[in-house]
Amino acid sequence: MPLTMDDVRKVLLPDEPSYSKARKLGIEALPFLQTLVMQGDTMLATKAAYLAGLIGTKSGAEVVAAAAASPEPSLRVAAVAAAGKLQSNSAAPILEKLLTDPDRGVRYRVVKSAADRLTPALRKQIERVVHTDQDRSIRSEAAALLRRQKQAPASRKRRST
Repeated sequence: MPLTMDDVRKVLLPDEPSYSKARKLGIEALPFLQTLVMQGDTMLATKAAYLAGLIGTKSGAEVVAAAAASPEPSLRVAAVAAAGKLQSNSAAPILEKLLTDPDRGVRYRVVKSAADRLTPALRKQIERVVHTDQDRSIRSEAAALLRRQKQAPASRKRRST
């Protein structure tokens, strides 16, 4: 039996969806997730974006990118969390875009979650944030992220010798 929008909604409607169960819907759910992200129900849209990140694939990244373009800050924050589930090469462009978001909370979440997705282009954007973001706590968090990244290879070397 083919998957329907009602099937997808049913899995996402609980306050705390079982994402392991939801993930089993697979790539067939992605068009429905895209629709949910584009419609007006922010709570359902945030869950749909996160599930798209868990499912992954290029189409999943497109759903996450649509969430990142939303006018709703909470949906853009959900896009940050969802991007954290994508491959780095799919996540980085989404995170780069959100680093210049007008909402301070969105930018802060990007910096807090970027460590595992730090491509050269994203690193360059984080370096820019250290010097240009208007929020001191975001600048500070970005600088700390870069320090941790710089120290990580040295500590790995010490452990291997």
